[in-house]
Amino acid sequence: MRYNSKYTKFYEKWWDYMRSTEIYEKNIENTQKDIKEVNKGIDRVALLRGVSFIVLIILGYQYFKKGSPIILGLSLVLIGLFIYLAITHTREKEKLRELELLISINDEHLRRAEGLWKDFSDKGEDFLKEDHPFTNDLDIFGESSLFQWINTTKTFYGRVALAKILSDSKLPTKDEVKRRQKSIRELADKLDFRQRLELIPLKHKSPIEKTESFLSWVKEENSWFLSSNVNLIRIIMPCISLITILLITFFKLPFSLFFLSLIINAGILSLKKKEIEKALEEIYSFKKNLAAYYEGIELIENQTFNEELNKSIKEKINSKDGVKASKEMKELSNIGELLFDRANMIYWLLNSLLMWDFMLMARLEKWKVRNRDKVENWLLALGDMEAYSSLSNVCYDKEYWVFPEILDEDIIEGEEIAHPLIIPQGVENSFNLKGELKTALITGSNMSGKSTFLRTIGINMIFSYLGLPINGKSFKLGRMIPYTCMRTKDNLEERISSFYAEILRVKNIIEATKRGEKIFFLLDEIFKGTNSADRHLGAEILIKQLMDKGAKGLVSTHDFELCDLEKEDRRIKNLHFREYYENNEIKFDYKLREGRSTTRNAVYLMKMAGIELLDKE
Repeated sequence: MRYNSKYTKFYEKWWDYMRSTEIYEKNIENTQKDIKEVNKGIDRVALLRGVSFIVLIILGYQYFKKGSPIILGLSLVLIGLFIYLAITHTREKEKLRELELLISINDEHLRRAEGLWKDFSDKGEDFLKEDHPFTNDLDIFGESSLFQWINTTKTFYGRVALAKILSDSKLPTKDEVKRRQKSIRELADKLDFRQRLELIPLKHKSPIEKTESFLSWVKEENSWFLSSNVNLIRIIMPCISLITILLITFFKLPFSLFFLSLIINAGILSLKKKEIEKALEEIYSFKKNLAAYYEGIELIENQTFNEELNKSIKEKINSKDGVKASKEMKELSNIGELLFDRANMIYWLLNSLLMWDFMLMARLEKWKVRNRDKVENWLLALGDMEAYSSLSNVCYDKEYWVFPEILDEDIIEGEEIAHPLIIPQGVENSFNLKGELKTALITGSNMSGKSTFLRTIGINMIFSYLGLPINGKSFKLGRMIPYTCMRTKDNLEERISSFYAEILRVKNIIEATKRGEKIFFLLDEIFKGTNSADRHLGAEILIKQLMDKGAKGLVSTHDFELCDLEKEDRRIKNLHFREYYENNEIKFDYKLREGRSTTRNAVYLMKMAGIELLDKE
């Protein structure tokens, strides 16, 4: 609940910060206690292994010395105990690794909640596109970006799904936004589930890599390995090899007979060498991902969801024939575990003796027949769940933020709106464009906050359509996609100047209005690369043209003459930021005010730079 009190607002933010950080810190503390207990267990198992090994050596010596069946029986029991302890030791080490990873996951969440996320390595820069309507200017990807802040995806599919959602320039319906809000709220409350979804790929050391070749292989058909003749060969030839071993052992036949059987088997295997190597190397290189994928899918299968969007994601991995997707992915993962270095001599002997490759290929082809039309949907569903889990980080860590209201009319009205990516907290401003108003001209001196305000409105709009809460007291808006023209730069390789790059961005906006799209434009110092007369004329014509096409938006400018448009066009209003001076220092309050700016600071800033300006009489 919100109250009109600065103290209450401060308390809300403080409590929200303390709540989320306290939970993460408590998780770390509890996990550290678990690690101590697991380490004690590992030490005990290691001691028992050592003792049992020593006793086993002693018993072995006594057996070879005396040949007692009692000693043999005790030795066999100790061997079984040693194997059990070895397996237990491995499991405890794996448990220890999981706990250590949980600490790192909670530590990352803690840093995110504390605003220390700007040093996270994955910034999503590979998803930046110069011609995108808003991602470049609104810091969706790149340095200090939304992606860098919220991304907790650990698979290729999750990372791509999150990027696709964040950069979607298709306007969602009101119902779609509501479904996203409910989905994100539900996932925000499932912290353990979300952290487990992160943990699984990490514990398998599953790399985030492209999977096109794997999916292409899944969809390929090679029925040769399922033919009756091949099935007969892969059963009979290993039997012949084993029979030769018996013949050599009991009838003293030459050992070369066994090598001959191996060579014949190897010759048969070489008939499909290329197909076998392509398939098995694909699985071998991808087996870490397979283990992570099947456990992730299994985690989703076992989770209960009440909200429609989350249930629809889970539905993608539910098979109509009753066979669980996780079971099928585990089968593929198990086949991958049967593979090891094919250049190894041991593998060659095993393969030639048992026709191992043919056996694996038959299992793989049977798997593909069952699942070739399903597997991509399973992986996409896993990616979607990771993506929405990432989005829910905002809802969980910023509990005092509010969900916006999507309206049918093309208006925008925000109360005490701040930029969500500014740490620790951006300055709050209220703003509206409703009724006949379509454009706000924002003036103000250098560094006063004009560009930041444009980004504040734009990114809170993106948050709204994503289904996220926004950084403000309230936010109401219609369905309008932001189109920006703010950061433009030279491209020497393409021989494009910053001014021409700006023209291309403006062209995209105009073409969007011609297509009938609902546009909210954000133009920062438009046409700054040309002379003042052309800049003024071009900006005036552009603003009117966009409004005539039904678009709304914000324009920041240093061109005070442009502010005269307010007098002749009732669709335009002037707003401004201002600076003030204290002890001969320039300062800003970053508060938005009605009307046009009446101050300038360029001369003062030039003097600060050491430029000696002559005062005019």
